[in-house]
Amino acid sequence: MDISKITNIEARRFINAFSTNRTITREYYELVSEEQFDFRMVDTSERKSDTPRESLRHQIGVQTY
Repeated sequence: MDISKITNIEARRFINAFSTNRTITREYYELVSEEQFDFRMVDTSERKSDTPRESLRHQIGVQTY
């Protein structure tokens, strides 16, 4: 996408930030091995962290609605 063609400055800032964050997220998930996709960093009776798989599922779901 050629960001320079976006004339609205707020839209340009948004797409720039979105693209940067998407790149970081993609790089992270490329480093996660299949065995690590269901790992929970916190797993107690009081609190559970999302697994990388659950986080990715959420991110995809948010982007498709």
